[in-house]
Amino acid sequence: MDADDFKALDAMADRFRKGQRNASGYSNLSRFYICISRRIGTAPQDVQQWNDWTAWAARWIRQSPGSLSAHLVAARVPLNLAWSFRGDGYAHEVAAKGWQQFSEYNAVAAAYMQEHKAIAKRDPYWYEMSILIALRQGVDEAAFMALVDEGSRLFPDHDPLYLIAMQRFTPHWQGDAQQMEAFARHALARTAKRRRASLYARLYASVSEGVPGQQLFQNSAVDWPLMRQGWEDILAEYPTAWNLEAAARHACLSSDIPAAKAWQRRLLAGQGIGEPYLGMVVDSAERQCLPEGSFAR
Repeated sequence: MDADDFKALDAMADRFRKGQRNASGYSNLSRFYICISRRIGTAPQDVQQWNDWTAWAARWIRQSPGSLSAHLVAARVPLNLAWSFRGDGYAHEVAAKGWQQFSEYNAVAAAYMQEHKAIAKRDPYWYEMSILIALRQGVDEAAFMALVDEGSRLFPDHDPLYLIAMQRFTPHWQGDAQQMEAFARHALARTAKRRRASLYARLYASVSEGVPGQQLFQNSAVDWPLMRQGWEDILAEYPTAWNLEAAARHACLSSDIPAAKAWQRRLLAGQGIGEPYLGMVVDSAERQCLPEGSFAR
């Protein structure tokens, strides 16, 4: 990015669009755009800095007018600018002017996305951003689901589409346990059968950080046996420390002590911890899985 090496960026994106995943099983294409977005930033910047990012995306488009990524990043700049006015604080802390600019720049991003849909929709990130914008703009459920379904018809195995959409049905967005579960089941029906359990685990894992402790299981309709099967499927293909920690934590939150201990044992053994200390640590899992606590990291 710093060297304006747009050919290299396009080559990376082209490679990642083939469905390549990282060691933990997450979409490398989605990570590619996340990294670009983080480089642009969402913190308040002066006008010149935002103009520089807009000019940077414009240079990419001039060099490669047919680049899907160039147009998507051009839309990402105003989307990040919108969030810089919203900020990471509570909604009631945002001034009226901040909300106005948040709305205006989300609309700028949405308009650009629609203008270049014919080109950019061949990249699943077009749908990721469109779903995010729809979430921010509070579109009605029918329009929201129509967008999700359009994206999933084209990219049924692109998990981020479902993970972003799942946010709409959480209590944070005025949803509830039944709506989360209904959406999860809807998403599962749209992806490959062999991937359904793993997607189910990813969906609930994606919202668990916003649900304190065991409330993920106490205040939702989550099907733990299906989620456990999902983690088993994920770990069979992607047995990373990241996935083992997440699987063990969710087993603990569900009070599935045998699964929590088994996955913690694999996690610690992979870090080179041997007996007898390994056995002592793992045997403490039951005490750590308390209703008001979370799995010890």
